[in-house]
Amino acid sequence: MENDRIFNLPEGTIVAKNNGRDEAHEYWIKNITKIGDTPIVLEDNYTVINFMEVFGEATSVSGVLNEQIAIMLLDRIKKLEAVRHDEHNIKMIEALNTFIDAAYARKELNANERAQIVERMTNSRLINNELNKPDLKQPE
Repeated sequence: MENDRIFNLPEGTIVAKNNGRDEAHEYWIKNITKIGDTPIVLEDNYTVINFMEVFGEATSVSGVLNEQIAIMLLDRIKKLEAVRHDEHNIKMIEALNTFIDAAYARKELNANERAQIVERMTNSRLINNELNKPDLKQPE
């Protein structure tokens, strides 16, 4: 990923595994240690993050959500800020709060859309159930 160079890290410290589609749901992150000011990449030591995959309306593969990662980062930066004040920490906190607000707004919009789909599915099932209901009239 191109942002690897920003932090003076060799390329390939974050690898997005492609699951056969254009979406990345699995990230392999090479763990880093530090000697003095020099970051050292531990070549065979990874942290793997699997994101939840959703297939259609009701099927998914378990994993973490973007929002969980953002909330975790927000917690970490707030704790770092409490120990050592830095204006960049404040910028990161503001940016993460903006991300989380946008994610919740998107979730609310998606929830409304899903509710409409579920309602349409429920209504069509009710119609199908009415059509397939056996005749309950007593014989004369």
